[in-house]
Amino acid sequence: TESMAEPYPNESAQRPPAMAAVPSIGWVRREMQPRRRLSPEEGEPLGRWRTLGSIALLLAVYVHNQWTRSLVYYIVSFAQGATTHSDRYMNVELSFDEQVYSLLAAAPFTIAFAPMSLIAGVAADRIDRARATWLSLIVWSLATAWQGSAHSAAEVAATRVLQGFAQAFTTPAGYTLLTSMTGPKRRGLVNSLYAASVYVGAGLA
Repeated sequence: TESMAEPYPNESAQRPPAMAAVPSIGWVRREMQPRRRLSPEEGEPLGRWRTLGSIALLLAVYVHNQWTRSLVYYIVSFAQGATTHSDRYMNVELSFDEQVYSLLAAAPFTIAFAPMSLIAGVAADRIDRARATWLSLIVWSLATAWQGSAHSAAEVAATRVLQGFAQAFTTPAGYTLLTSMTGPKRRGLVNSLYAASVYVGAGLA
């Protein structure tokens, strides 16, 4: 009958949004399947090898962080006979004593690192963590190179301050990046490896 006729003969053109076709069962199944891990910044899918490579790079960066941070502890010597090795020991080349060294080793770095760590933790939630990691790596690497060519204890102190500022970003950015790239079943293992990098870097120094 006329009352039973299709009210929208041209469905593709006149069907209102409320009467749009219901998604197929296949589409629903695809949406319910687990998705691949996402990159922390752009949200793009990361494959297995790209994820492993990113984790390996972060571990290497953290090892380098601890290596360069601890290096100053192992390039000094106040033992008898050390004065004959000016090319090996910083204190001999720059002529500073144990009291000056005790200040250089801890105070400049800590004064910069402690407050900057709080700022870096807040920044890690608001900025591009990957870029922050690479930028901090460049800065502390330049500071380490400057430390190696320093001509005075004051210059060494300045390089330690710069290292403290830059290296403060590594830990908060690194842990959040690892969390974004790993699933719950592997997160503990990856975080443990990241934490172990502290001792690997110190050992290399």
